[in-house]
Amino acid sequence: MKNFFVSIWSAINRISSYGIITVILGLILWFITPYNIYTKLLIAIILILLFIIAAMSKVAFDYYIKANKNILPEVLYVYETPKSSKDNNIQILLGPSNLFSIDTLVSFYYKNEDNFELLIGFGVVINIQQDMNIQVSILHFLKEHKEIYEKIITNKANELKKILVKPNIPKLFIDRKYGGF
Repeated sequence: MKNFFVSIWSAINRISSYGIITVILGLILWFITPYNIYTKLLIAIILILLFIIAAMSKVAFDYYIKANKNILPEVLYVYETPKSSKDNNIQILLGPSNLFSIDTLVSFYYKNEDNFELLIGFGVVINIQQDMNIQVSILHFLKEHKEIYEKIITNKANELKKILVKPNIPKLFIDRKYGGF
């Protein structure tokens, strides 16, 4: 994760061509203008400030774009573990996200052809790896979506893109598990 000063430096490097133009424009104005030294210094300061404003605007724009990205992690891999009697046998590897922590209850959705997100199951975060990828285990897969289950265990990239994992559980889970409020 870049800190703020690294972001400023990279923005300055990306707009350095504007900095070169600013220096050239400043030198031209320095020698061409018939004004006194104070006016020339004022022009030079204004040009430097314009370059700094351009760099800060680039940093602010980059942070704005970063903040408005989809913050749900992408599904990297679906792993089917050997069947055991009490645990579900599907684990999903997610990309990094700050929304998840160990033992967070999650819900799984599948985005169908009509762009609807269908609730397909519930699970829990079981591990956050050193590379910040997240391991999630499915605790309960809704029986009415068995065909989706068959699709996602194939690990095809187009099917993995359709899976969404959200760090919350809907009321439906509580109703099914505990009989409601």
